[in-house]
Amino acid sequence: MRRPKSQTIEEQRFHVAIRGLFALFFFLYFYRSQDAAVALAQHQLSLGQTSYHPLVGAVVLTALLMGLQALVLRVAKIAERLYILTFVPSAVCAVLLTAFVPYYRPSALVLTLVVLIVSAVIICRRPQRTERKPMLSVRLLHCLMLIAYMGFAGNTNDVLNYEVRTSRLLSDCNYEQALEVGKKSLSSSERLVAMRAYAMSHLPGGLGEQLFTRPLESGGSRQLFLLPADTSSVLFPPDSLYSFLSGEPADSLELGFTAYSRDVFKRFAQVNPAGPSRDYWLCALLLDKDLQAFAQELPKYYEVADSLILPKAYAEALVLVNRQQTDTLLHCANPNVLENYLDFKDKERKISPSAARRNLLYKEYGNTYWWYYFYGGELKEKGNWTNVF
Repeated sequence: MRRPKSQTIEEQRFHVAIRGLFALFFFLYFYRSQDAAVALAQHQLSLGQTSYHPLVGAVVLTALLMGLQALVLRVAKIAERLYILTFVPSAVCAVLLTAFVPYYRPSALVLTLVVLIVSAVIICRRPQRTERKPMLSVRLLHCLMLIAYMGFAGNTNDVLNYEVRTSRLLSDCNYEQALEVGKKSLSSSERLVAMRAYAMSHLPGGLGEQLFTRPLESGGSRQLFLLPADTSSVLFPPDSLYSFLSGEPADSLELGFTAYSRDVFKRFAQVNPAGPSRDYWLCALLLDKDLQAFAQELPKYYEVADSLILPKAYAEALVLVNRQQTDTLLHCANPNVLENYLDFKDKERKISPSAARRNLLYKEYGNTYWWYYFYGGELKEKGNWTNVF
């Protein structure tokens, strides 16, 4: 691009440095920060027919936005002192690509309108004859303000990032790695729980051993399943889950998951009585806190005896069953389960008020069915596991 004769060497170097800074930021913005949002946006626009490659996508989008800046600089003929404003259209396009997935965010739109209005006012303002070019520090400050706008208006949804990353790993059958995504975060969603449950079902111990060791939502058994309507919201196809369970996807769960799950299990129990459907069924009852039905169904699929060890969640649930239904005792050989439960209840009585009890007990017993049964849902305060332990 030809440079104006009046442009000094220092100004040219400044332009090169700023262009390099924005190119690097755009690349990291799409490759690291907004990867999930762009991937989901492409998935929705293509109706699931194409997939997004993070590295290639970041390079292409960066090149397009830098090309847009060069075009604006050539066509608009913006004054030298307003050089930073030539990046505003590119920054706005970057935000519009990511800020409204998976849902509309009014704050991002308002902030974008403010940036556009302020930029237009600055461009239209007639400079005074004696007005000098801004100092380097001021121009760098304007650059950082534009970058800050992208940071605040862009998609900052951690759960969306977890869902997309988990979806990709599940599609590649990397189940252990899928469970590592967001492991230190308490943030979750029903779709994320369903995908994690699918991953757990492919690992030793299955759902009965691991389901209640991770954050759960307050939707009960609904969170174990992905509906066909979720196809546009996640990269992992819901049909894969139903195929894994040897069942057909439901159009809706208006009749309740329990009725649907019972129908699915009955139809395929004879074909694969030891398959994953049994654990989905038993865990669905636990998520719905239906201990009476759980006590009736468990012996149908697992042998319950003093000499046999059951999956962790089932053993913990049996403690509650035995204390609520003394006429029908079911025992298993899991060591120290009853002692841990008594310790849980003892600490529960010693902590007040209820809000503090809920969170403090989570530190030690948040990975048990007991905590879910008595407190369930989400924690009052979301954060990292490191803030809890």
